[in-house]
Amino acid sequence: MHAVRAALDTCGPVTLVIEDLHWVDEATRELLLLLARDLPSQLSLLLTYRRQDLPGDSPVLGAAYRRPPGTSGADIHLDPLTETGIHTLTAAVLGSCATHGLSRTLFERSAGLPLVVEEDLITLSERGPMVTYRRSDGAARAEGGGYRTGAERVRGGRKRQSKPRRC
Repeated sequence: MHAVRAALDTCGPVTLVIEDLHWVDEATRELLLLLARDLPSQLSLLLTYRRQDLPGDSPVLGAAYRRPPGTSGADIHLDPLTETGIHTLTAAVLGSCATHGLSRTLFERSAGLPLVVEEDLITLSERGPMVTYRRSDGAARAEGGGYRTGAERVRGGRKRQSKPRRC
């Protein structure tokens, strides 16, 4: 622990950011608890985590923790994105291709988790212009050009072409 504190002291003012604290191992959790209980003067901690993903109902640092006197801090609780919030984000990324149906699907898939929505939007935007295809069975698929049936994907078959409708 002394070596960690000495290394941090040589850095000058620094903010240590640990994201997804709910995934760290027990040794990392213990190190952070020791640091937080006796915070070096030039160190700030920024810890993010999802309470529902912590093991059991355990505290975030694995043990009861109270900020030492003279330190400040804040707990900021973020709620999942709403369907409206997801639509706003989708419209900012996809422009006129953002439909309420797509936003609803993203909301259902993501449970409002921004990371999941962001990854889905990155995938959609990388595919290029979205085109909606109507199959003979009436189902619609939005893809970047054509669609394949499940069997065609397995066999590596050609994409079926149908009349595209730009979003």
